[in-house]
Amino acid sequence: MPLLKTMKYNTPKTGMLLDAIDESLADLSTECWNKETRNQLKKVEDEQDKLKSLLLEENAT
Repeated sequence: MPLLKTMKYNTPKTGMLLDAIDESLADLSTECWNKETRNQLKKVEDEQDKLKSLLLEENAT
């Protein structure tokens, strides 16, 4: 449950603004998570490439 929605506000306009803020925060959170996930995935792929290279070297000798 979004944090801002747990608070009680007495005007519909305030509720609409809070909904918009919650959506924006959710989008930013997802964007940051996706960026971090891409960075982690890139590290894993780089490590896999290193291991493949080592295996190829081992097999070549």
